[in-house]
Amino acid sequence: IYIYHMFDQIPGDLYPGLNQLCQKLSKYVDESGASLSLQEELDEAKKALYNVKTTYFQQLLLYNQLQDILLKNFYGYSDGNFTSSEEKKFFRMASERLGAVQARNFTNISLIKNGKHNKDTQLFGLSKNDFTEENSEGLQLAKANQLPVFVSNEKQKLSDALKVINKQKKEFNKIFNDNYKILDLSLHELQLKMSSKVIDSQEDAKQIAADWLATKCDYIILKIKVMTNHLYKETYTPETVEALMKIRKFIEEKITKTKDKIQKTKSALSMYQSVDIFNQLLNEYSNLTMEIENKKWALNELQRNKHR
Repeated sequence: IYIYHMFDQIPGDLYPGLNQLCQKLSKYVDESGASLSLQEELDEAKKALYNVKTTYFQQLLLYNQLQDILLKNFYGYSDGNFTSSEEKKFFRMASERLGAVQARNFTNISLIKNGKHNKDTQLFGLSKNDFTEENSEGLQLAKANQLPVFVSNEKQKLSDALKVINKQKKEFNKIFNDNYKILDLSLHELQLKMSSKVIDSQEDAKQIAADWLATKCDYIILKIKVMTNHLYKETYTPETVEALMKIRKFIEEKITKTKDKIQKTKSALSMYQSVDIFNQLLNEYSNLTMEIENKKWALNELQRNKHR
């Protein structure tokens, strides 16, 4: 495909065997024009490098974890602090292995100088093999001579750092307590001032609210008057006033006639009421007359029966 792109502008009639050549080349090169065998070797090299890096980082992670465990949890333990002999043996072996790895990293000097290998390069009279072989005499000597000094220096650094931290902690606590007291007093004073200020502010606010409400009431009253006058102006025009005068005259006449009718009705009602009283008296008189007649008849009957 890459070859086709290179020669796609060349006329095919000038080079009749170009297509066959491109097809044959496509079996040995990829789309980018690189050799297939070279690309395969490159992929294998990348895979091998990936495996080496993975192994290195796994070992580095294990080394760091073991170093943290030994330094943070079991540094300075005596034999009596181990729960079993197997635990003691395990941590001793782990410490020795970590020491060997750390010593190897510290003494891993380069043998390449000016682009060439220098096999005679030595450190304190020892070659690279003396430091790289785990059971070599040079490595054991380096461990014996340098590791105690290194551990002692690290211990001293940790002790000094701990003292500095404790001192800074005490200073921080003192500063914190002083600032806390100052802040507490300031807060108390602020609360007192705010309480008095709030009372004054509330009274002022109430007075302002009362004045505002009074002003608003006056404004509403004036607005009602203005609206009333405006309504009068819109209602009572010269034409409407004349019409209203006629309506008023008509209504007054109706009121006068109605009052006359009411007066006549009241007079008739009074007369009817007086007639009703007369009828009541007449009925009572008739009843009394009837009772008198009945008693007379009863008296006559008694006298007649007496003479018999």
